[in-house]
Amino acid sequence: MEEIVKQLQEMFKEMGYAQEIDPKRSLTAQLGLDSISLIETVVMIEQKFKLEFDELQLDLAAMDNISNLAKLILEHSETQERV
Repeated sequence: MEEIVKQLQEMFKEMGYAQEIDPKRSLTAQLGLDSISLIETVVMIEQKFKLEFDELQLDLAAMDNISNLAKLILEHSETQERV
């Protein structure tokens, strides 16, 4: 999971967020992301990690930090491998 966290931190740097991001702190608080920005982030994650999330199952509030995003990616990757 640590590798996914690093990849996500790098993705945010590529998106123009220069500061170091604490994986456990809120992205909203650290970067000023709003709900639209979080949705854009989900789309970028889908592209980067070659995943497809069901929009009806996404909980944006639970995805407000890098640690939770990494867990979601890991869980979703494992689920897609089983299918």
